[in-house]
Amino acid sequence: MHKALLDDPEFRRYVELYAKTYLQSLTIRLEEMRIKRRDSEQWMHHRLLPQDLRERVRRYDRVVVQGPGPGPRYGHVMALDGGLNAALNQ
Repeated sequence: MHKALLDDPEFRRYVELYAKTYLQSLTIRLEEMRIKRRDSEQWMHHRLLPQDLRERVRRYDRVVVQGPGPGPRYGHVMALDGGLNAALNQ
């Protein structure tokens, strides 16, 4: 049964289109993340942030980007955000 499904040209076309769409969206997301990281690094350099504060900003960006939204890490992100805001506003 599976062999017949793989031999079906319509199914193969659907899988090819799905894979192409997925790879395009992944490429766009990676480019957006790269640009955000570059902008963040430029901002930190411009503000002359100390190294430990830069590491905290980078860690925060990693947690926010990797997190799927509200979930088990949500409280951790909010606590990290509050600490960063306080440190950046000094």
